[in-house]
Amino acid sequence: EEIGGEGNVVHLTGHPGATPDLQRNAGVERALGEFPGITIIAQEPGEWNRDDSRNAMAGIISRVGVDEIDAVFGQNDDVGIGALNALTEAGVATEDLPPITGIDGNLSTMELIQAGQMFGSYSSMPQWQAGFSFVQALDFCLGNEVDPMNRQLWTTGMFVTGDNVEDYIETYASDNDPYDWVKMSRVAHPEDWDPQNEVR
Repeated sequence: EEIGGEGNVVHLTGHPGATPDLQRNAGVERALGEFPGITIIAQEPGEWNRDDSRNAMAGIISRVGVDEIDAVFGQNDDVGIGALNALTEAGVATEDLPPITGIDGNLSTMELIQAGQMFGSYSSMPQWQAGFSFVQALDFCLGNEVDPMNRQLWTTGMFVTGDNVEDYIETYASDNDPYDWVKMSRVAHPEDWDPQNEVR
C-alpha cells in the first residue's frame, strides 16, 4: 500500500527452512496475491541478523541498482536494519530511502521509524509474549491442564509506522506496564480469563 500497490520489492528472508521463515514467506506470497502489480526482484536469506542481511542487500544493490528498488521487506527487524545499512553505505540519503519494514517491534527499530529511516515494523508485542508465556507456564505448574491445541496457539500484534510509533513506545516499549498479568491466568481467573491480546 505504501508504494501504491505496484513496484519492485526486495525480500530478505531469515534462515531457509526455519518455521518462522516459512510462515513469513507464506505471508509474503499472500500479500503478492493481493497486489499483482508488485514484483519481487530479489530474494536472499538475511539469516535473521544485520551482517548477513547487509551483505545480501549489498549484493542485490550491485546487481539491480538502488533506483530499481521501490521497497524492502525484512523477515525481522535486524534483517531490515541490515538492508538499511547497505542502502546507506550505497549513498542513499534518508529522504530517498525506499520503505523498509521488519518484524519484531524492537525499541531500536522504533527509533529508526521515528527518524524516518525505516517505514515500519510488525510488533509481536515482545513484552506481552514474554509475560503471557510465563503466566501459562506458571498455570501449568499450578495444575492447569494444557489443551493439546495450545501447540497451535497464534497471537496477534501491531503494525507500527510513523503514524503510531509514539503511542507504541509510550504504551508498550517503555517502563509502562499496560497489562493485568493476573487476569491472564486461567487458574486465578477461570471464568473471566483475559489474555489482553487476540489469541486463537
